Amino acid sequence: MITRLNLKVSLLALILATSTAFAQQATIEVMGTSTKEIKPQKISVEAYIQNREGSSKKAEDKTSDMMEKVLAYIEMSSGAGNARVTSVKVKPRWNSINEEYEYISMQYVSFEIDSLLAYEDILEDIMGKGISGIADIKYMIKNQEEEENKLMGDAYRNAQKKAQSLAVQMEMKLGKAVMVKEMMGDRHNKDYISIDSNLLSDMLLPSKVVMTSTVTVTFALN
Repeated sequence: MITRLNLKVSLLALILATSTAFAQQATIEVMGTSTKEIKPQKISVEAYIQNREGSSKKAEDKTSDMMEKVLAYIEMSSGAGNARVTSVKVKPRWNSINEEYEYISMQYVSFEIDSLLAYEDILEDIMGKGISGIADIKYMIKNQEEEENKLMGDAYRNAQKKAQSLAVQMEMKLGKAVMVKEMMGDRHNKDYISIDSNLLSDMLLPSKVVMTSTVTVTFALN
């Protein structure tokens, strides 16, 4: 006769046995990578204008006037577009030489350069409107999401191949993947570039953009 107490004990034993078997499941964790070189189609630029004046209003007005010229140029340009001001800052700074406060005004603008052949001329023209420096340059490609998904698939297969090789050496069979963690590598970027005569060189426009995907995969072993 099966009592309610015996049934509870039997269920508990089954749960413990299942949990123990799961906890003892052999696994192997491997890292897979995939890299691809792709020709860029656009350049995304973040530039800034900076001015120092004795009052915050003078500093801000001067920076705003210069920014308007930059935005107007980009709007009229046939090779650049999608311009927008991304940040506006005004902060005081003590001038120990003159023993007085001065105010630093900074405005950041981001824009895209569509014509890669004319990027040097476009940057030169924009610099002439009062740009103080370039904070960031990113090289853009078409169908980025599609390319990233392909890379992730290649990285997964690379990890699977490694895991299969290790499983054979361990005299075990490779099971299904139980966990996958993926991290896309950064594309070719340049941060905090100062404006000078060496800026407009071929180093700003690589012939190819390097994209990398890395995955960590945990496989079951049987």
